[in-house]
Amino acid sequence: MGITAAAHVHHTMRFIEFFTANIRNKNTRAAYARAVGQFLSWCEARGLALDQIQPVVVAAYIEQHPASVATVKQHLAAIRMLVRLARGRPGRPGQSG
Repeated sequence: MGITAAAHVHHTMRFIEFFTANIRNKNTRAAYARAVGQFLSWCEARGLALDQIQPVVVAAYIEQHPASVATVKQHLAAIRMLVRLARGRPGRPGQSG
């Protein structure tokens, strides 16, 4: 079962709801969705489940990311949102912690 299929449906719905309710700009929503999709595909290729995502995993993903600094920062923001929601700690885009 893939990483996205293994994620709890409740968290998946919260993630979708959060994206649509809190990111008003459709281009930003699309960019965040692409970023999360790329990250989850990368994790799945390495056999990592959503609950195994730790800072070192995110760091390894970012290290191999070929994009510009701005794009990498956007990916980090999207991944942070994903992890916070998966752990039941929603926050707004750009919110630290």
